[in-house]
Amino acid sequence: MQKKLIALAVASLAAGSVYAQSSVTIGGWMTIGVKNYKGSDLNTAARGTAQVFKNEFRVDDDSNSRFWFTGKEDLGGGMDAHFYIESRFGADNGPSATTFGLAAGDTFVGITAPYGTFDFGRVTTYYTQGVLIELDKSLSGNNQLSLTELSTMGTMVFNNFSRNSNNIRYITPRVAGFQGKIVYSPNFAPDEGKIPTPGAAVNNSYSKGDAWTLSADYMNGPIYLNAAYWKANIEGRPGQLAPVANMLLADQESYRLSGSYTLPFGLKIGASYDHGSVKNVLAGTRMPTVFATIPNTDAAAGGHVLNNGKVSRNAWFIPVSYAFGNNTVFAKYGQAGNIKNWSRTDTGARFLVLGYDHALSKRTAIGVSYAVTDNDSNGTYQPFAAGSTHTGSQLVAGEKATVLQANLTHRF
Repeated sequence: MQKKLIALAVASLAAGSVYAQSSVTIGGWMTIGVKNYKGSDLNTAARGTAQVFKNEFRVDDDSNSRFWFTGKEDLGGGMDAHFYIESRFGADNGPSATTFGLAAGDTFVGITAPYGTFDFGRVTTYYTQGVLIELDKSLSGNNQLSLTELSTMGTMVFNNFSRNSNNIRYITPRVAGFQGKIVYSPNFAPDEGKIPTPGAAVNNSYSKGDAWTLSADYMNGPIYLNAAYWKANIEGRPGQLAPVANMLLADQESYRLSGSYTLPFGLKIGASYDHGSVKNVLAGTRMPTVFATIPNTDAAAGGHVLNNGKVSRNAWFIPVSYAFGNNTVFAKYGQAGNIKNWSRTDTGARFLVLGYDHALSKRTAIGVSYAVTDNDSNGTYQPFAAGSTHTGSQLVAGEKATVLQANLTHRF
């Protein structure tokens, strides 16, 4: 009798789980790259004359292998409830990957209605705006060089380098090819602010701060257009009046314009332009540490903030691709301009990507690519995630990196 009751209870729970969701899907991808990473134009003022660059032969998962659970329940009347949970890992080194973690990717729950979609949680906001002008199949990290350039100013990263926390997102229905998004967060990076502990310095701005992303795109046949705006007021800065000595703690503001056109025979031409700035930064401040430490010297960091106030740069990228059958060849070139309000000139960089993709099936692709990050004498731009587990050594001012890579990706 007891076994029958247990069986009945299990059956009831199973039935509940079946009818709770109209669909639950598991998906993801695994990707791995074999690469030769090489630095050149060694900065001897920062590194000394004894150190030299060597070829770094690497096996890297520089696009974050991942799996996700997604589900949707039909609520009737054109409404649904849905969720998405994405976790990431390194196919090269497992849990040691820099961005490894349960729910480390976009993770949210929401409701869709005829008037739009509301999502709540952790989502990508500004970083990938305009990415549809240049996606490849094999997910090579080299292909992310353009996003790296457009979302950084030297080693300073805008928008937390992709996913943001604590978000409320509204997505409009797509009408005549147009769609808009608004994302708000009371604090886009860590936890929201809390009152200081007893005895600590008084801070009545501990919960003051927010971040906004506004974007719109147009998709109609061969035409894709995107415009995006990002603004973040860092939480917890008392009065937000005193200049800050760390760019990562400064208020941010950026905008980006992107577009592409695909010709009938498979040739696709795109362009992106990005303006990024940090505000009210203290004179003398140097480039921040993100993945690996840059010595706090002008020789390594390429200078410092000249006067208290705003620091900014402009950058652009032009991707061209040609698709034929299961194959795609692509070429991309971009430049980052000089940093404004900086003690030294020649703080920009040039970027080049050449590549080829071949789809073995709908789920599996291979590709080869060659990428160059060529800093001006005081530029500190990096290949995607340089200094982390994703790729090779971090550069200091004026150095250059070339990456030759073969990639394999399987989607499931």
